[in-house]
Order: sequence, then structure tokens, then C-alpha cells
Amino acid sequence: MCPVRNVTYLSGRSAAIGRPRKLRKVTAQVTVEQAPALGLASSDWDLAQVATNAGWAMISNMAEIDRFDAYMRLAEFSALKHDRRRQFEWKVSLGYWGVLVVGIAYLHVLTVPKWILIALVWLSAILFAFGWLRGIWVASTTDRMWSDYYMHEAEGVIDCEAKRQQKPQPIVCLKSAFGFLSHWGTIFQFGTTVFLALAFTAVVVCGRDTLNS
Repeated sequence: MCPVRNVTYLSGRSAAIGRPRKLRKVTAQVTVEQAPALGLASSDWDLAQVATNAGWAMISNMAEIDRFDAYMRLAEFSALKHDRRRQFEWKVSLGYWGVLVVGIAYLHVLTVPKWILIALVWLSAILFAFGWLRGIWVASTTDRMWSDYYMHEAEGVIDCEAKRQQKPQPIVCLKSAFGFLSHWGTIFQFGTTVFLALAFTAVVVCGRDTLNS
């Protein structure tokens, strides 16, 4: 009869790019004959090995399994914060653009001096871009870097040859101030805001009738 041993291993495939791997712990009985199918040698069951072709990882040390779980939880938590923040970011942006569009549509009923209206619109646009968009980009980029870092640390637990990464560094100086203009999402939001501010200014200065003629 073939020797049987309880083995705890990690099962799963890589998820979409930019997402942590979705792996789960499985405990099962494995015989010597089944070991090669998992990429394990019968004489090396007590060693942490990776069967890359089959997509399995076997870890006999429970401390390493706990460490792997901790890294994956941290990676998923950072990714979740990033996704939720991005969703909230677009809701706020759409709301702000809606206010500008309504302002353009009902500008004729406002009795505020023109220069005050223009100043308020451009002041709000600057605060929106360098206050809201910049801050959101810094926070989201930081979460994404930490998610990638924790994911690579988890890979290092099950693969000693995996390339390790340095801990993410804070985003500071010029990158903190203008780095948001390097991302397509914030570029689109920044460009849309500038366009609506220019449209508002043109309607205030020239009047809707002049622009339509």
C-alpha cells in the first residue's frame, strides 16, 4: 500500500494583471505516486516546493502558510482601497462637472458681477485639480504600490527564487505635485475641467447669443 501523508498546499492561478493572485489553502492526503503530479519528490515532502507547470505550491511549515496569508490579505486590502477610492473619485468628478454645466445653462439668471463668476470658476477648477485629483492620485498610487509589494512578498514565501522588491517610498516633491498628470484617468478629468471652465468663461464674457450667432 502506498504511503499517505497529509499535505497542506496552496492552490490557484494568477488573476488579472494588477490584481493579487487568488490562492487558497488546501489540506489533502497525497501518496508517493501522486506526489510527482504536484511537482513534489517523495523524499522531499517536508520542503517547500513549487510546481509551476501545475500551478501548485506545497508548504509544510504552517508559519510560512500564515505569513503567506498575511501578505495576501494585505495585498487584497490595498487593492480594495484603491478600487473603492477610484469609484468615489469619478462620482465626485461627475458631480463637479454637472455643477459647471448647470452654471453655464442658467448663467443668464445670475446677477453676480462677471469677474467674480470667472474668478470663482477658475479658483474651483484649480482646487479641484491640485487639491482633489492630485491627492486622490497620490493615495491610489501608494495603495497600488503596496499591493504589488505585498503580492511579491507572498510569492517570495512559496518561491525562494522570486525577485524581491524594495518597500514603496513616499511620493514627494515634483512627483507628488504634478505626477497625477501622467495618468490617463486624471489627465482626462483635468482636461474636462479646463474645457468646462473655458466654456463658462466664454459664455460669461461673450454671452450665449454672441456664441450662437
